[in-house]
Amino acid sequence: METPEEAIYRRTKEFNQITREQPRNWRAWLEFVKFQDELGNAAFKRKGDAIEVCAGAERNLAILERALSLEPANVGLSME
Repeated sequence: METPEEAIYRRTKEFNQITREQPRNWRAWLEFVKFQDELGNAAFKRKGDAIEVCAGAERNLAILERALSLEPANVGLSME
């Protein structure tokens, strides 16, 4: 049985792989951000820790910056 931590690690690894193999797949990038948001929201509900929310926002910003560096003209990514 997979632990919650193992599931998070596996999903993160999957997102890293798909965005590396398909860097212009903007939907994958946005799904990665959505996944990170869900993790941050769950951590906040569990711990009530605003620092975790800020850390999640920083991770999302880094993900979107990486995506935009590969696809700067993508309006869908720019709007996120």
